[in-house]
Amino acid sequence: SKELPLKIQIENLTNRITINKDNPDLYIELSEKFYNTGEYEKAIEVCIQLLSFDSNNKLAYNNMCASYNQLKQWDLAKIACENALKIDSNFQIAKNNLNWALGELKNKK
Repeated sequence: SKELPLKIQIENLTNRITINKDNPDLYIELSEKFYNTGEYEKAIEVCIQLLSFDSNNKLAYNNMCASYNQLKQWDLAKIACENALKIDSNFQIAKNNLNWALGELKNKK
């Protein structure tokens, strides 16, 4: 089956969240779609919404970190990834994203 355009996938997910506000998976999926379309601020917003009711969601923190990295907001990326790693210290993707942010922070000095 051919995948729907991202824009339509985003609309569908947004509608599903309206009906099913407390399903973390929908928020994670939506944040990833926004990330993939380069809408990093929106990806972060969706993660913040999710964390408001699921404060230990390591995927949300990691997606925020990746988005902040894309926006070159290294300090915020670092904090988001550290939060993901507090929840799961073996979360490799978050480690990679944190290393990216830390590397850039080192270069800034």
